[in-house]
Amino acid sequence: MTTPPSSPRVSTNPLAKFLNGNAPKSAKRNDSQLESIVLSCAKEDREKLKTGNLKSYLQLKSDAEKGLTTKFKFFQVLDLMNIESMNEISGIVANTTELFRQMKDRSIDDVFTIPERMVYDDSSDEWVPVASGGFISLKKNYSEVTEVHVKRAVAWMQCYGPSYYVENMSWSKNMILNSCTDDLKNKILEDMEHWDEAEKTGPACFYLMMKHILSTSNEALRGVTANLEKLKLTDFDGENVKKACTFLLNVHTLLKDNNMVPKDFNDMVFDMFKSTTCAEFKSKVTSMQENLEEGLVKYTVPEYLKKLEVYYTTKLGSGKWTAKSTKKDQNSSFAARRIICLNCGEPNHMVKDCDQPIDPAAIARRKKEIFKNPDYKRGNYKKESSDDAAKDLNKQPPKSGETHEKTVNGKTLKWCGICGRWGNHSTSEHKSKEELESDKLKKTKTVTVDESANSVHLGATALNF
Repeated sequence: MTTPPSSPRVSTNPLAKFLNGNAPKSAKRNDSQLESIVLSCAKEDREKLKTGNLKSYLQLKSDAEKGLTTKFKFFQVLDLMNIESMNEISGIVANTTELFRQMKDRSIDDVFTIPERMVYDDSSDEWVPVASGGFISLKKNYSEVTEVHVKRAVAWMQCYGPSYYVENMSWSKNMILNSCTDDLKNKILEDMEHWDEAEKTGPACFYLMMKHILSTSNEALRGVTANLEKLKLTDFDGENVKKACTFLLNVHTLLKDNNMVPKDFNDMVFDMFKSTTCAEFKSKVTSMQENLEEGLVKYTVPEYLKKLEVYYTTKLGSGKWTAKSTKKDQNSSFAARRIICLNCGEPNHMVKDCDQPIDPAAIARRKKEIFKNPDYKRGNYKKESSDDAAKDLNKQPPKSGETHEKTVNGKTLKWCGICGRWGNHSTSEHKSKEELESDKLKKTKTVTVDESANSVHLGATALNF
């Protein structure tokens, strides 16, 4: 007679009911154990997979090298002249966070923690880590290390680490390159063209990528800081505090990573929130600012932004948020800013949308001009309203397809995209204040020399006569 199979034994532990009848483990799983269970294949087991199931290994490699949907890209300084583009700058933080989240899921992120100190070893004729040194996280400290240090550290790790280090260095490199726009990707590859193979890795790619994004960066971040002083809550549709907090948190992280947080950052943030049309929220912000200044509370930037976000959500949920949509309001501080293409100098589009050949010299010149403009520094660098423009036809830009030169009352006028008006010179002929003063000085010297020569000539004629 066959013995019937025994029924599953249910644990008598009273906590088993919370675990589908299974008794709790006697020892708590640590982070490493949790991660290893979730992974489709632990990095230590890839060698077995490569020899035992090559198809699965190649699929694992392909999945690991997939790039992000939202690509990293270069930024132009004047792209910061409206809130949507400033959000793209702050989005660098969100994109970087997502990049490392996915690398962690794919178990290829460990190579981004590199030795803190490297020393030259005469016996091996190589750079090796200092045994007593610590570690550097490139994710958090990419701005604090040099390119040379990164190259030395990753080359040693790749040449002397376990085989999965080589895979992680290669797979993460391809993932990062696949997460960049074509022009940024090509620039990174160009930088690494003459490097040793051991140096061409994911960590080095990430370092170069952030360097290029934020080289346009230090100038771009100064632009962000300047615009923070003029930012209003109405610049976010419906005075959306949640979106404002996300934006400010990303900007703060980016500024902090590059050691560029202004001393009055908190004041700028609170001033922005106090521009709200909601009296109760303004009172809440004012109270929080006073408590921070008097040392009654000690909130970090993320902490007080979270508290303001919670208060806003409560007001919104109870139907007591009175702010109206500002989507169609063309008078908000950012909506009114004049957008000029750095490349061609024409209005109403940015470099990324320009149909003219890229001119690096022109871009550099216009950057310099705009940031020296006193109106830009005072926050008055704005496009006139339609009423003002109607009153002053000299400030109405030519429309798409129209000529940039016209005749008015027998006088030829040219459109200058930098000056933002019709005048005696075009955008390409625009000169800075220093250049104009230099021309004036040269002219003065020429006139003086000519007059002196004429005086001598006249005097001589009088004597001869």
